[in-house]
Amino acid sequence: MPTVSANQCEMYYEVDDFTDPWITEKETVWLQHGVGRSTRFWYHWVPALARHYRVLRRDMRGHGQSADPGPDHRWSLDELVTDMHDFMDALGLQQVHYVGESIGGILGVLFATRWPERLKSLTICNSPTTIRPAGTRALSGEQGNLHKLLASEGSVGWGRLMIERKIISGHSPEHMAWVLKEWAKTPTHVL
Repeated sequence: MPTVSANQCEMYYEVDDFTDPWITEKETVWLQHGVGRSTRFWYHWVPALARHYRVLRRDMRGHGQSADPGPDHRWSLDELVTDMHDFMDALGLQQVHYVGESIGGILGVLFATRWPERLKSLTICNSPTTIRPAGTRALSGEQGNLHKLLASEGSVGWGRLMIERKIISGHSPEHMAWVLKEWAKTPTHVL
């Protein structure tokens, strides 16, 4: 299991590289997931990219197989973006093409404002610039509060709500069952 310590946290990551072995100058594409997800959510992107780029997927702090800082941890965007910088340094990466989904995209924008020289490109998808009251209601369901929803229904309950509200979509009932199973692996205090 490849991990690296970044910003005093063990970060799990995967590298997929099917580029020609004689190419010495390989560009890296970093695929970063959003809240409640992990490296596994990018599996279908790897075949299309890994023939031409070294593909890097990392589990954010508290997600997937990266270290969980615990229920009393005080989360901040500053810490998460510092994790990214330290992660790149730990792997010896000077520049990457960065693709971020949801909060991964928000972090990419913040990273680009602090260390623009470290990015060859920045692609964000499904990343809000703000969450308006209607969005908050959509994300918290009948409870009207995400913390109450997580306390009463846990990670799976929030995942189900995301599916019902079409915030998360899938190809089949089997795919959606897999998404819920993966989503449930993220502790409620992390979400």
